Amino acid sequence: MTVNRTKPVALLVIAAALMTACSTRSGAPLSEPRHDAKAAETREESAPQASVEDFAAVVAEHHAGWDEQVEELDSLCLDPATVPACHATYFTLSMQAETIRLALSALHKPDAPAYIGVPPEKIADLLNDTESAADTASIAAADVVDAAGCDDPLADTCIEQRFAADGAIEELSGKLDAWAVYS
Repeated sequence: MTVNRTKPVALLVIAAALMTACSTRSGAPLSEPRHDAKAAETREESAPQASVEDFAAVVAEHHAGWDEQVEELDSLCLDPATVPACHATYFTLSMQAETIRLALSALHKPDAPAYIGVPPEKIADLLNDTESAADTASIAAADVVDAAGCDDPLADTCIEQRFAADGAIEELSGKLDAWAVYS
């Protein structure tokens, strides 16, 4: 099963462009920058401080669904008869990982509609690591789906791709689990 990731990414880009266009000042041309460098510095200095719980709540919202899909991998991906279902699970994990990354990054990006403020220092590293792990897991899981000729789950190339994806998925699972102390 070959999945084209270009369409979902293109839709996200179009949606982001539309949200940005809708939020520009009334009457201002779209080509005019919305903020200059000094205004951006001032905004960061006066940015609200978000709470740890705000970030932990978003992680918790996505964590259960993530764990359910990860559990599906073991039962689906060792039998050649279930390759389509295995690939569907990797595709779902790829999209979920990307959603986690986008949801978390939107919380601390001032121009994002979901912006809540600057993350507290005590979770800054975990937040960064979680976003990075989500990005890696999204790409690795999509690579399994995009792999041409991976119809035999026991073929060496398929095992290598699954091994890489499973490592990235496990890394993200660990980062999501680390948020439990804040929930």
